[in-house]
Amino acid sequence: MEEYFILPPLKVTIITSPHLLIQRIHISLSPLAHRCLHYISSPVGEQAFIFFQGYLKKTPLPMKLPLEWERVSPFTRKVLCVLQKNVPFGQWISYSSLAHLLGSKKAARAVGNALGANPWPIIIPCHRVLRKDKHIGGFSAGVEVKRFLLKHEGIYFRD
Repeated sequence: MEEYFILPPLKVTIITSPHLLIQRIHISLSPLAHRCLHYISSPVGEQAFIFFQGYLKKTPLPMKLPLEWERVSPFTRKVLCVLQKNVPFGQWISYSSLAHLLGSKKAARAVGNALGANPWPIIIPCHRVLRKDKHIGGFSAGVEVKRFLLKHEGIYFRD
């Protein structure tokens, strides 16, 4: 099932399984930045809408959204869980520091690949991972979206 909402300036599309687990989230900057719209038809969509409202108001709620973890590899799951647990709103970490937290000092590239496979941007905050020199790095939803998210959280980065 596909649901979406626009909370200016973001458009969020949620793909859920028949079991109402979130399989994937797509984030983009909305050309309808002045209008709130939504097509939500499930309790999971409502939960996600509330989560993103809190995020954009800079008061993220500690919600456990139902994610379909079986869609990611064990290593990716480990990376995403460590990131989510250790890097709160408004803070950042480097790829190499995240690799160090995982106990794999030389796995920065593998960490970057795992973050690139993150199906739940913002919920799992892969946008908070920057290069050691604070350059922005990549982001599955595009660098413009990552720039917006970092600025929104007050995280300084180099462009």
